[in-house]
Amino acid sequence: MNLRRPSLLKKGLNFSDMATIIRCVRTDQSAITNKLIYVNDGNACFSFSLRRQEYFIPVGIILKCLMDVSDAELYEHLTAILTAEQAAADTPENDDQQSTLAETALVTAGVGAAGVVAAAAAGAAAGGETSSASASASAAAAAKLGTQFVRERALVLLSHPHRLGLFTRMECLAYLGKNFRPAMDVLESKSDAYVGQQVISEYVLVHLDKPKDKLRLLVFMLQKLWSFVDGLSQEDNQDTLMHHELYLPGHILNIFVKEKLQGYLQKIQNHAAQELVNNPTTTDLRASNWLRRLIESGGAGGAASRSGAAGAGGGVGLGMAYLGKDIEYMLNTGNLSSPSGLDLSQRTGLTIMADKLNWHRYLSHFRSVHRGAFFSTLRTTTVRKLLPESWGFMCPVHTPDGAPCGLLNHLAAPCTVATDLTPPPLSSSSSSSALLPSTPRSPHLPHTPSTPAATPGAVVLASGLGSGVGAVKSRDAVGRAVLRCLAPFGLAAVGAGVPPPGPPPVFLIVIVDGCVLGHIHADMAPGAVKHLRCLKATGEAGIPRDLEVAFIPFSQQGTFPGIFLFSAPARFVRPVRQLPSLNPKATAAAPTFELIGSLEQVFLDVLCPDGSSSSPTRSGQASTTGSATHEEVRPTDILSVMASLTPWSDYNQSPRNMYQCQMGKQTMGMPLHSFPFRNDNKLYRLQTPQTPIARTTAYDDYAMDNFPTGANAVVAVLAYTGYDMEDAMIINKSSMERGFGHGYIYKNELIDASQGASASRGARFTPSGLPVQMLGRPANSRRFQKPSIDSDGLPRPGEHISSGDVYACTINTVTGKADETKLKGSEDAIIDAVTVIGTGPKTALTKASVRLRFGRMPQIGDKFSSRHGQKGVLSQLWPDVDMPFASSSGMRPDIIINPHAFPSRMTIGMLVESVAAKSGALHGNFVDASPFRPSTLNPPPLTMSLKSRQPATRRGGSRMARSSVAASPAVSTPVPHSKLQRPVGVPATPATPATPAAGAAGGAGKGAGSFTPLDLPNPVSSAKPGQTAKAAATPAGPAAAAAAGAGCESNLPQNRGDLVDTFGRQLVSKGFSYYGTETMYSGVYGTEMECDIYLGVVYYQRLRHMVSDKFQVRSTGPVNPLTQQPVKGRSRGGGVRFGEMERDAMLSHGAAFLLHDRLHTCSDYHTTDVCSLCGSLLAPALALPRGGAAGSDAAAALGLGLGVGVGYGTVGGELRQKKMVCRVCGTGRGVVRVAMPFVFKYLAAELAAMNIKLTLGV
Repeated sequence: MNLRRPSLLKKGLNFSDMATIIRCVRTDQSAITNKLIYVNDGNACFSFSLRRQEYFIPVGIILKCLMDVSDAELYEHLTAILTAEQAAADTPENDDQQSTLAETALVTAGVGAAGVVAAAAAGAAAGGETSSASASASAAAAAKLGTQFVRERALVLLSHPHRLGLFTRMECLAYLGKNFRPAMDVLESKSDAYVGQQVISEYVLVHLDKPKDKLRLLVFMLQKLWSFVDGLSQEDNQDTLMHHELYLPGHILNIFVKEKLQGYLQKIQNHAAQELVNNPTTTDLRASNWLRRLIESGGAGGAASRSGAAGAGGGVGLGMAYLGKDIEYMLNTGNLSSPSGLDLSQRTGLTIMADKLNWHRYLSHFRSVHRGAFFSTLRTTTVRKLLPESWGFMCPVHTPDGAPCGLLNHLAAPCTVATDLTPPPLSSSSSSSALLPSTPRSPHLPHTPSTPAATPGAVVLASGLGSGVGAVKSRDAVGRAVLRCLAPFGLAAVGAGVPPPGPPPVFLIVIVDGCVLGHIHADMAPGAVKHLRCLKATGEAGIPRDLEVAFIPFSQQGTFPGIFLFSAPARFVRPVRQLPSLNPKATAAAPTFELIGSLEQVFLDVLCPDGSSSSPTRSGQASTTGSATHEEVRPTDILSVMASLTPWSDYNQSPRNMYQCQMGKQTMGMPLHSFPFRNDNKLYRLQTPQTPIARTTAYDDYAMDNFPTGANAVVAVLAYTGYDMEDAMIINKSSMERGFGHGYIYKNELIDASQGASASRGARFTPSGLPVQMLGRPANSRRFQKPSIDSDGLPRPGEHISSGDVYACTINTVTGKADETKLKGSEDAIIDAVTVIGTGPKTALTKASVRLRFGRMPQIGDKFSSRHGQKGVLSQLWPDVDMPFASSSGMRPDIIINPHAFPSRMTIGMLVESVAAKSGALHGNFVDASPFRPSTLNPPPLTMSLKSRQPATRRGGSRMARSSVAASPAVSTPVPHSKLQRPVGVPATPATPATPAAGAAGGAGKGAGSFTPLDLPNPVSSAKPGQTAKAAATPAGPAAAAAAGAGCESNLPQNRGDLVDTFGRQLVSKGFSYYGTETMYSGVYGTEMECDIYLGVVYYQRLRHMVSDKFQVRSTGPVNPLTQQPVKGRSRGGGVRFGEMERDAMLSHGAAFLLHDRLHTCSDYHTTDVCSLCGSLLAPALALPRGGAAGSDAAAALGLGLGVGVGYGTVGGELRQKKMVCRVCGTGRGVVRVAMPFVFKYLAAELAAMNIKLTLGV
């Protein structure tokens, strides 16, 4: 990458702010970052980090260290970037002028500086002497000179080693080794050239093994840097995803273990070398016994101990013993202890705990990508921005809304990470129109291959493993395959003595995984790339299917051109469909899919379908896509797994979709199915979950029915009482009692009987293997008997215990002291399971795990939310008899929310879900709620009989929507209104016999309608009001006639065919309003509400935030022994702290007297004696009793000596009648009792200790 960083100006003398950076990754995923920094004198410095210290080396020395090549050959390769016009302009007439300018630049820069520059304090100080203004001016001057000075830059690079007296490769290696010997761990017997070669091998372009490959890549980096300096190519954006790779957990663990093993082996090498020096006669490195002792005991015995090297050897053995501890420490804390830093930008926060609150949260852990803790400290928002290059790879919705916003992202659903193995082929299912979910599928996603989804056009992994599937990829093999495929297109491979064919505008470089493969003519490059894409889609000719083919054409002042191929792991890849314009074999009947990367996608034309069936590749029509070569598989491929579960997210405001991604991971649900076998510290479980009626295709793709997180609720949008203001919501009390929102919390308590055990305590276990400490108390002692403890000292499963009850007891076999474990908190619990645990197969059982189950019924203060980011707090459990009810069906809502929740938040998707799920419940099928597409794939007809309808087919078998309407049998007699719970004030109407032509039963009053059965056709007919379809003999009320007229299809809005119109007509077919509203009656007054109420079915989730875990209130409780004030903190039984800001709020509201109640009466209220004569708070004391020694002894016993009074306000017995006397005034006339905060008295005592007197005016 070409980067411009102002921090580079301080790296060294005359450094510029421009550099070319490459991150070199070995096959074991250990990496080294190399920088090529431009110096204003035309030179360049190559840098790398060694033990967290950055070193800079003139690039001319690195070039000479790589291969034995002549300066003329290097000069020819370096100047190959010149175009023909620039080369022709470089005439002999201009040689003198160019040489003069070059010499001036060299003299100005002072080229004779030291060869190797370390980024130490001296270097930073030297860099600081050059002002940024002069550096910018020099860079501008250099850019103004133009590319014609490439020749002069090349001369500067090649002449620099000559001035240091370095002419051959061995001399350069020796010079490099001499300077780096103190920093390298090599034996003293090794030569400087050997040390220099180690530096080149371990820190210079380490992803390449051959020196000639390193030389070619370094020459390319210099050409790209010069192009950047001259303004011919632009700066690369380091924050775009096109330049990013992933740090995978296995890779970090692998390089960490590698470094620890290398350090251990280095210790053994140093110790063995010391043994050879100290005891050359007795040391035999070929003796296996000596080596075994050296490794196991660190040389503690034998010749090592006799030579006095036992200390060093002990260090070796200690390092091996603690190798596993280091790995365990990193996994537990996330802190990386590494001397080199492993080329990571952070050393803390590398691990997180995989929380299994629900399945969504657990799954998101394995799909999350964090930019790094370093970027969270930056004040700029550049790194957090969502850039277009992230399309299809990073979800634009699934990111937190707090501090990690934009830094903690999640992979899109079809996006996966490339590995070292060749991926299997991509194909579509030909046996069914419903295809399996997007691939490559992550191994963490729940998936049943035999179960189809309801998504057309998805991508799947082929069931049979093709040739090469699972084989380990090799860069050399990929390079040879690419060379064979591009040879017909004129690819000129690089070789010894072969000069580059031409500059970039005419010839483009071809690089495979950072290795220069050759050059190809720019006119042949598009055809070659097209050929490569066709081969990689099928996996033919040895081309990996996940090969990234990034073709960057030449553009003025654009990205540096070339063909860059990548097959390394840790890259982002995702599937797209090839269009016939790219691959003629790609048709609608046999689509061809291709895995593309983040870099190549920027330079591709990918068609984004609108989700309709008119797409050229789906309908078989002629393609009118223009220059597009690829097409998205599905419109929802840009969303993550979590974001794709939100129904109709395209109808919501974008922040609400973000909130749902966070709240969906905080819901109580079904996190797992192995509750009896789990011992997690804390688990949440929803007791009565349901499957949503309105669901996206991703819900079935990932089998989310196995882990539901909510229930379908009948929701009314109504301002019914004052308890539904703001975000509050009302829940039907009867719905709650029937199981809506019921949940459990499982907590595990570990009882360790071996804590504090020692060998001196004697036997601690019984012959049966059970620990003696867990045995129950003696049966003959009643005070030891506990009703909740069994004979073994452990609780009985299923036992109900209350707060403070003892549920486990251990006994010390030596002292006989019992240790009881009591239930903490204020909630009752049930002993769910008891597990006795041992530390090994031959040891006794010393621990017990007790799983407690806490019931959590919904109560006031608990949080609920829909799937559209609409969260609310349960404000009241309203009785069922007082809830409003619908006039036609008598249906009462489960939840009432306020209408003000919609205008500002614009969650239109929730309104659509209400009518859609209502329609789905009436028709007995599920509704496709996927965004960017029509409502249902196969919408049912408007009139549909339950007798002729087959059960809805879903994945895993046939199921009906969990709706009482859909599951009820067809009825031929409507339910009259009198059979419903009729409120007071609504007259009963007689039942009217219904016939297929009679339609809805009429009656007096608007609320006298009847519920329309599913097997009846549309109750609206063409008969006149008050008449049936066959005769006008049946009387009909005006309300029924009005309802019939309103529901007539001829009165419906024009058929638009959109989402809302589809569901509206389906509701009309079942006798409901087109707009989803219903006439409702008040459950309190029994009168009809003036406006229709929006009533439907919405999937609601119960969040983990419950008032039982957060309430903090107390009347009496523990106090601070020093200040006598109540303690704070819920865990300690304290209250909410009343601080300074709360005091200011009281004063600003004119409620100053409440401060007396909060800060005095209910805090540390205390009464004490104060002398009104002298104003002393500490002088008043009890008068000493008279009567000689007896009185003195009594006073001393009471603590009255030294003028200290005891028990102020609490003195009892005889002393309560004693007189208080001021010890300063000598009289008790002025002593009065005053109420004050105890902390004030404590303050007076503290001031008195510092000889400061406090006087009160009483």
